[in-house]
Amino acid sequence: MSERYKTGLFGAWIGIIVNFMLMIIKGLAGYLANSQAMTADAFHSGADIFVSFAVIIGMFIASKPADQEHPYGHGKAETIASKIIALIIVLAGLNVAVSSLGAFFRGVDVTPGSMALWAALISILVKEITFRYTYYLGEKVDCKVLLTNSWEHRSDVFSSVAALIGIGGARIGDFLGYPFFLYMDPLAGLVVSVFIIRMGLCLAGEAAYELMDASATEDIIDDIREAACNVEGVTEVHDVKARSAGPYVLVDLRIGVRCDLTVKEGHDIAKRVKEGLLARRDDILEVIVHVNPCEVEE
Repeated sequence: MSERYKTGLFGAWIGIIVNFMLMIIKGLAGYLANSQAMTADAFHSGADIFVSFAVIIGMFIASKPADQEHPYGHGKAETIASKIIALIIVLAGLNVAVSSLGAFFRGVDVTPGSMALWAALISILVKEITFRYTYYLGEKVDCKVLLTNSWEHRSDVFSSVAALIGIGGARIGDFLGYPFFLYMDPLAGLVVSVFIIRMGLCLAGEAAYELMDASATEDIIDDIREAACNVEGVTEVHDVKARSAGPYVLVDLRIGVRCDLTVKEGHDIAKRVKEGLLARRDDILEVIVHVNPCEVEE
């Protein structure tokens, strides 16, 4: 088991444990304190649990070695899992939105209790700490999935802030004798639902982008080109192509070698390019090197 996989697994389980505890706390607070906003925020935490499980399942399948049926490995398992979970998250967000809109039509005559305020404050503090720690882990091992998951924790902070404002506004309105302020609580619930739906759509978009064999980042391509150029015997490098397969990268490039070399000498240079790239970057799964003869000026 690689260090990258173990760190990603650890970070995902942290997210599951934290989100489960917050879902219980916020769910109870929303129910006991009659807060639509806090109930919506509890749904948000519940959706994040599914995201973390998707990360674990996807990373487990993606870590399996290549086989006869999957010669390029199982890297896209993470992407497929993200796509499925994104749909679940969007549906959860729509459910929260319908519930919040229903509160507007039914009318609001109950002031949310102080318990909901405390739950929102706890959520903001815990989620900000979780974001910073998981982001640190992702940076440490250069794990894209974990970094993405960390930003989902940050989105929870913003949704809890929205809930806090809505709950606080409703309580202040009740204290000042402005009953229409009570509608700030379901309004905050509607805002939180937008956060949930947006998160799901963003995940779906990223997954679709990767499933369509989108190119890797320019930084990765430039690094591959530089590494290949530094191999002895390579006169030029062009047509560098790299695409993501979950946490891995599949590389295809063309190198130029002297036209007076034998086939074996050209093959040996290509082999050194491939071995050099695999040794340079842990995220590269496969490298295909095409050798072209080049005229060299004397």
